[in-house]
Amino acid sequence: MAYNNEDGLLPFDQAFDHAILQKILPRIAGSDSRVDQVLRELYVIFTNKQFDEDLTEMDLASAKYPLSVAKVVEMLRRLRDGFTSYWIS
Repeated sequence: MAYNNEDGLLPFDQAFDHAILQKILPRIAGSDSRVDQVLRELYVIFTNKQFDEDLTEMDLASAKYPLSVAKVVEMLRRLRDGFTSYWIS
């Protein structure tokens, strides 16, 4: 983020989206309700909407951090099977 700000490589929100995707989301893994709660809260922060289990299409264009939202949705859907991790695709 510091280099991005120095050199003006990407808009702040786009650079921050990449930082969240690469530095924060990989640290979230597990199978309990705390993981579910964290992912749902991140979804709200990123989209200003509650997560809908029946969500079939996401409007990523309206999300503040679209890359991170897509990964959070993937992780929440995987959690239904009992465990989620950033690294499992």
